[in-house]
Amino acid sequence: MESIINLKQGWNPIYEISKTNVAQIYVQSYPKGYEVIAASIYSFTKKMESGKLINMIVLIASIIYVFKLLNQANLSNLKKYIYTFLICVNPIVVTEIFTHYLDGFMYSCLIILICSLVLLVKNYNKIEFLNFIFILSIISSLKFTSLLLIFILVLFVFIYLWKNDKLKFKYLLPFFITGLIIFPLTNVNPYYTNIKNNLHIFHPVFGKDKVDNLLSSHVNEDFYKKNRIEKAFISYFSYTGRSNQTMNLKIPFSVKLSEIKNLSEVTITYGGFGPFFCVIIILTAVLLVMSLFLANNTPSVLYYLILGIAASILSFPDFWLARMVPQLYLFPIIILLLMEYKSKKNIYAKILTNLTISLISLNTFLFIIISLTINFYFSLNTHYQIAQLRKLDKNTIVPIDYFFKSNLTRLEENDIAYRVVKIPYDVTNNNLHFFGSKGKNNTKFIAQFDEKDKSKLLIYLDNHYNKIFNYYQSYKKAK
Repeated sequence: MESIINLKQGWNPIYEISKTNVAQIYVQSYPKGYEVIAASIYSFTKKMESGKLINMIVLIASIIYVFKLLNQANLSNLKKYIYTFLICVNPIVVTEIFTHYLDGFMYSCLIILICSLVLLVKNYNKIEFLNFIFILSIISSLKFTSLLLIFILVLFVFIYLWKNDKLKFKYLLPFFITGLIIFPLTNVNPYYTNIKNNLHIFHPVFGKDKVDNLLSSHVNEDFYKKNRIEKAFISYFSYTGRSNQTMNLKIPFSVKLSEIKNLSEVTITYGGFGPFFCVIIILTAVLLVMSLFLANNTPSVLYYLILGIAASILSFPDFWLARMVPQLYLFPIIILLLMEYKSKKNIYAKILTNLTISLISLNTFLFIIISLTINFYFSLNTHYQIAQLRKLDKNTIVPIDYFFKSNLTRLEENDIAYRVVKIPYDVTNNNLHFFGSKGKNNTKFIAQFDEKDKSKLLIYLDNHYNKIFNYYQSYKKAK
């Protein structure tokens, strides 16, 4: 968000150093494809939150692309809708859709990229050609890891085209145009600016000034010292939660109420794909083994897709953290698509396939219900707070202790006068308020509100949110 605000205000990262007060290294030294698009929307609408529209736009685009592709598959209409939903509505997409985190955005772009490439190979035309170049240019400008994704994609595309006698220049042209022309022009920052500043081209991930263990703050030291396979096993077979102190392995199919509440978190440390994902992994493994003994009449592109996704996951050192590898949730879904072709004459395989589909659907719906409800509640509460601040006397200056600059921008957009001060947390102060949930990195401000102005819906949500929160607090203490 800091990058988006700075870009909207005229900051040029090629020539200037960001003056942000938080996350300086992320603002200055990382690719900014997402931020440039969001800042453009923000600049047009003059509303900071409007930049998040890009998340919904690419989600809708991915749904259209996936359904267009599945329409050509040998599936029932119901299965086409189900698989479109499961592929596109990834838990990471759901939890990040109302934020400026870009992992879900990158996943949606990856889905569009894969579909666009398959459609281009199936029916080469100018529209698919330009669409593929466009989405390839966006995804290559999002993160350092998106370059790794592109490399793996190119590798498996070349193998597929070679094996199917389609390795022609017209299919390779989009990669050359993007890699040799568009990418260098749109990514001067951070790659060229890093070199110009005598840093590694992929600073701060590599080089003499690299920052070690960028993700280690999410977990304890013992966990982070384990190898990548151990970390992934512990993470995805633990109770869903956000903790840097404890990790608790779970029995598959067991669910705690505390896990359900944690589904609204953007960064879920352990069990990041939900409470049923460990069971989904087990069932997927069984289906994969079964597929080896069933008749093969599957489109070859599915095998390349499975291998490509697996390679993209395993190549990333920290694939234990769900939001870093959202495509991991896609892996079992592609296995299910594979089984749709292989299980037609095997009743046991068909039952297991449908059971896994149901479980993934349930898991995804839990994310949708919890995440959207909590986001709606916080949004409603924020609108109430802003409305109350706007009702204050024009000479009233609101004391605010902010962590992210975006909260100051929120006040400025509504012509609310403020002064920045240090505000200690005081549980007895009824005039102390927060933008969002309470926490050390949340914005605090002091103002007197009229509780009578709260809508009945907000009062209802307040009571139930506090009840649930207190319930979980007592639940944790009781353990």
